[in-house]
Amino acid sequence: MNQSCSHTMAGGGFFGPCSAHDCAAARRHSIASSRTRSSPTTAAGFTAEGLAFTRLDGSTRDRAEVVATFQDAGGPPVMLLSLKAGGTDLNLTAADHVFLLDPWWNPAVEDQAADRAHRLGQPRPVTVVRLVAADTIEDRVLALQEKKRRLFDETVDGPTLDVSALGTADLLALLEP
Repeated sequence: MNQSCSHTMAGGGFFGPCSAHDCAAARRHSIASSRTRSSPTTAAGFTAEGLAFTRLDGSTRDRAEVVATFQDAGGPPVMLLSLKAGGTDLNLTAADHVFLLDPWWNPAVEDQAADRAHRLGQPRPVTVVRLVAADTIEDRVLALQEKKRRLFDETVDGPTLDVSALGTADLLALLEP
């Protein structure tokens, strides 16, 4: 699924019926992936389309400069982003579209990637698109995410810590490697 998404993104397919360049000029996109090996494929496609982009991943030397370039009104309309390289305190309010190319087992990491565009100072509505094919490993990862969200909501995310919702299987699962 991820490679298919990378090729579609690279060909402008996710930007709709107009060319990638025309659509991207009106919108700003943050494209996040946990698999950085697909980023060169996507980057090559954008380069072939003549679409400027920035990239933030584990190899980025000057994170502040890359972010400032993307945030600038005249900056490139696309930022390719590694889910884990983003870290905390990263604001991407220039983006009004967030594409999550592949699900990560920890839903908080994906939520953080989407929330980077939903910060104070964001003047536009933000659209978040999660790309998942049915009956794939990604589909099973989404099921795992939902289970983790439910468990968190039932135990931690209330007015008090309520561990009564935890069953024996849940407690044992917390101890598994």
